[in-house]
Amino acid sequence: MNQNINPAGIAVLHSTFNIATTIMLFPFIKLLENIANYLVKDSKPQKQEVVLDERLLLSGDLALIEAHQNVVKMAKCVKNNVLYATKLLKNYSDKKADVINKNEKLIDLYEDKLENYLIKASEKELSEDTGNAIARMLLTIGDYERIGDHAINILNIAQNKSEKEMELPSELVEDIRVIVSAILEVLFLTTEAFTHNNNLLAARIEPLEQVIDKLILNAKNRHIKRIQYGQCPIDLDFLISELFNDFERISDHCSNIAASILKGNTNIDRHEFLRQMKSYDNTGFSQVYDEYKAKYVLK
Repeated sequence: MNQNINPAGIAVLHSTFNIATTIMLFPFIKLLENIANYLVKDSKPQKQEVVLDERLLLSGDLALIEAHQNVVKMAKCVKNNVLYATKLLKNYSDKKADVINKNEKLIDLYEDKLENYLIKASEKELSEDTGNAIARMLLTIGDYERIGDHAINILNIAQNKSEKEMELPSELVEDIRVIVSAILEVLFLTTEAFTHNNNLLAARIEPLEQVIDKLILNAKNRHIKRIQYGQCPIDLDFLISELFNDFERISDHCSNIAASILKGNTNIDRHEFLRQMKSYDNTGFSQVYDEYKAKYVLK
């Protein structure tokens, strides 16, 4: 007590104190955690927000970059909702359904904020390329919002199936499994292609979309035959028809987004662009189509 401590002694004393305290409190970690949780109440959950920098509206190109970053966030939210909703077809959960519904509110918020932001940007003096890019992005936002709506439809079908305790024939379950796998791949491809503006990935979307259309057509015909032969309850008919329609529309919107990426600033209508892509002279299209046709087959 009569001597002054040196810096090394301070460090040793400080370390010794911390180590000793940690050893003493270690058995009481769970109790301390419970006390902390009791004393520090969770704050109210923050509202989901979409923030777009209005200052960037002074430059059309910067506003476009800001909008693109937020559309990417919206796209990932949509992709997750489709993934979650299709999983609920097998095992329904109210907790997971709540997550999907919350995400849907965020998706709608993205659509509203982004459309208003891009409309403000389009009112500025812009180059022709920037104006065309804004128009394409507005179309893409609409496509993603509608894919989100179809995810909600699938959720409602899963909930209806669960509440009525409907059992699907194993053959139908297998058909749905194959189609869902293809749907998730086309949606994941679309999100990656849009995020990175990747033409190579975008070029694979339309061939897969065509394969999905044929899968759904065949699955619908097989489902009708099962009902005719009494192998499937007729109560399921409307439910399954709606489900197949939702799958088909998700694929169609992915095709629209891919066309917007690929056609760039050309003035050609995107439906005409898709028609040209599907021409038999396009050997790249045929090769990718055959690849997906072999990958996704109804047993």
